[in-house]
Amino acid sequence: MRIGELVFRFRWQIAALWLVAMAALLLLVPPADPTAGLTRDLLPADSPFYQALNEYAERFRDKSGMSEIVIIFERPDAALTPRDLADAEQVGQQLMKPMPGESLDSRRDIKIHTPKSLAVMKSKNPLMSKDRQAAMVCLFLPFKDTSADAARMVDRVHAIIDDHPFAAGLQTAITGSAGFCRDYLVAHERSHDRTLTVTVIAIILVLLMVYRAPLAAAVPLAAVGILTAITTRLTIVGQSFGFSTGTAERLFMLLLLFGAGVDYSLLFIGRYREFLRKVQSSKQAFIFALDTSCGAIAASAVTTAAGLAALCLARFGVFRDVGPAIVLALLTAGFASITLVPAMVAIVGPALFWPRPESRAHQSTDVPREEKLWTWLANHVTRRPGLILLLTLALLAGPVLRGVTLSWSYDAHSSLPTRYSASRGMDLVRRHWSAGEISQTRVLIATPSPHSMWDWISISTKIVANLRGLPGICDVRGLSAPLGLRESGLANIAAGALGGKQIAAEFASPDSRAIWFSATLDSAPQSPAALTALARLRKTIEQTLADAAFPAQIHLTGATAETADLRDVTQSDFRRVSIMSLTVMLVIVAALLRDVPLSVFMVVATVVGYLATLGVTAWVFQLLGGTGLDWEVEVFLFIVMVAVGQDYNLFFAVRLAQESQSLDVAAATSRALVHTGSVISSCGIIMAATLASMVVGEIKMLQQLGFALGLGMLIDTFVIRPLLLPAFIVLTRRTISKAARFLHPTVEWPAPLERPCPTADIGHNHTGRS
Repeated sequence: MRIGELVFRFRWQIAALWLVAMAALLLLVPPADPTAGLTRDLLPADSPFYQALNEYAERFRDKSGMSEIVIIFERPDAALTPRDLADAEQVGQQLMKPMPGESLDSRRDIKIHTPKSLAVMKSKNPLMSKDRQAAMVCLFLPFKDTSADAARMVDRVHAIIDDHPFAAGLQTAITGSAGFCRDYLVAHERSHDRTLTVTVIAIILVLLMVYRAPLAAAVPLAAVGILTAITTRLTIVGQSFGFSTGTAERLFMLLLLFGAGVDYSLLFIGRYREFLRKVQSSKQAFIFALDTSCGAIAASAVTTAAGLAALCLARFGVFRDVGPAIVLALLTAGFASITLVPAMVAIVGPALFWPRPESRAHQSTDVPREEKLWTWLANHVTRRPGLILLLTLALLAGPVLRGVTLSWSYDAHSSLPTRYSASRGMDLVRRHWSAGEISQTRVLIATPSPHSMWDWISISTKIVANLRGLPGICDVRGLSAPLGLRESGLANIAAGALGGKQIAAEFASPDSRAIWFSATLDSAPQSPAALTALARLRKTIEQTLADAAFPAQIHLTGATAETADLRDVTQSDFRRVSIMSLTVMLVIVAALLRDVPLSVFMVVATVVGYLATLGVTAWVFQLLGGTGLDWEVEVFLFIVMVAVGQDYNLFFAVRLAQESQSLDVAAATSRALVHTGSVISSCGIIMAATLASMVVGEIKMLQQLGFALGLGMLIDTFVIRPLLLPAFIVLTRRTISKAARFLHPTVEWPAPLERPCPTADIGHNHTGRS
């Protein structure tokens, strides 16, 4: 029994099984915890940043440098009053008190710096602005900024600030790495809900426009709704087995689920409508439709899932965690599209297309308008394939070149809207201090054996001297310069003499094997200028140690150091994952189509569309605001375009394989383009609308990614697949006649109604095959 007959016969049972599975998971598995993904490490444990944190904690018995919360107090038009400063101190004291139910030890590893605690620095106090209009209170936490503990601490700071009776006119903001992560999570959650709402509305509108039938729109949406409930609960179950899924992964998984689920459904429903017009029996039409579309759907889902499973091997946490989520989304969408969706269609029957009847009896002899359009395009592509190929490549050349030469922004701080406290805090810091003051770089110099205090002072003096005046560095505090570069050398010497033991205890480790100092950068912590300054800082210290014949290891912490590691890890991951996923997809596509040149061209064409999308997106956002593209756009755009691009290529290639059984290359290509044109274009528009819904998100990265994904789907749907691919096939005479048999089963049905064949002018010979 073939799959079409099997699903039709057991349609009620199949639908019931899906509903029972959904009900069981909804009842037995609790909803997702929004903070569940916060406990994971985004960077690998062996990254230099985490090694530096661990080294500092071990040498100084201090774990407080993992993240920070910074509270800004500002009077916009006047100096802070004594009461304002007293309020800042009171807030600091409240923060160091344990919360109800906590022990006194809960604050042991937390450090706090207030303006009063650094009063020894007088007019150069780094926590007071030069104009005396702003002050900082810095809380240094033993938690990673992405942890749930850090988020809870930020919430407590917000509660204390909200409840404190500040004097009129005093403004406050809460920022720092932990404050930023908390606000970023909130913005992601809001963007998640808003994006899914827009996605559903967009899909409904496009489906209604395509089919003009409410049931034809309702069936794919109902199926995707069931899939959403099942997959989200399955990801929660997966957390028990070590799989972590945060807000970003859930959003991305659901968008792919909506897009791929509806796309696969449309491929089957489009075939069902086509067969309804050719045969008398709706049952026979159903069986033929599922038999001829099942192979394409299964091949597409398995191919893209296998290729993108390479993400599971990434070292960066988000990439590694999104891999299983994507594989789950694609495989469940593919499986539902050959079981659940057909079962629902079999139950509804031809009424699916009400109020527009689709049957052989109601079939008009007039060629539909959309078929005329695709016939016109097919004729031009198949008659002048060389010219079409050259013109299309010439059109894409400029954007592709721009896409290849892009540099990426890692400045997540600038991605938040200004209505969030963390973003306002960054603006206040830039207004009254150097942008790097909010997250200083901590430099740890460690040796395997202990050294005398004079040796450490000597090497510290040399390092500070070489860092003075270094571009991008505005201040340094350390053993030989406890007051920083802002104070004179004599002032630092005097401070060292007066507070020798206290300063030594702060900057030198108890075992005399390490010292640390802080470097304040001119630029925002995650900006390209800060990353360049950090590299310059490390190189200068390395050279100083080499010149002094002082063997030691250099460890860097702080937001800039973490961003540098993030950049190195993600770029390495992207290179590895992109090569592996493209290779896996190429091997699978070649095995399915048994045509290596065509398979290579399909993969290369997808990459060309990806690069062209990056180039156009970069131009658009430079014109809109002069901002660079976020690094996540590079990765997630690649994932989607490779996945969807291969889907659409395979949809077209499978139809070409079916038509090639009885037609020559040009005729088969033209016929495949005509018959898949409206279906794949509808899929592409739905996918574009689905993914572009991210532009309504609150985070700039989501807005850029939404625009790029929507544009990429349109380029792939209306440029790569209907122009480049058919032109190459006709030009190189690819017939795909040896493709895997399950992709093009032989189907015989009664002769169709008599009407002019839309592609008769190029030698089509209709033989009754699918």
